[in-house]
Amino acid sequence: MERNRLAELLAGRDGVFALARAALGSGAALIGGDRPGSAESFRRTFRRRERHTHRTGQASAGFADAVADLEACPERELCLVFVDDRPAGGYWFSVFLTPDLSRVVACFGVGKP
Repeated sequence: MERNRLAELLAGRDGVFALARAALGSGAALIGGDRPGSAESFRRTFRRRERHTHRTGQASAGFADAVADLEACPERELCLVFVDDRPAGGYWFSVFLTPDLSRVVACFGVGKP
């Protein structure tokens, strides 16, 4: 996934999507996203992580909404891209895309523990 393409897909959306786009524009690292994985596996994993993050009080942005978006997504596979803005004091963003990388399905950010 190219940085400019992801920024385009995040454009026009607010909240955590805008935060992830701003992080990309500030030079945050972009990691992964080329290989699709099981959407059901992502749902299970991130449902559990959202509960853990909430329970431990770790800072996050958009996590509950992202889990709901994943639950509602009909895709069997998704791609996952990470945007790491932690060196600048920001979040570790997880951005889920359709397998053809044409649409963002969900996005959330988690702060340093």
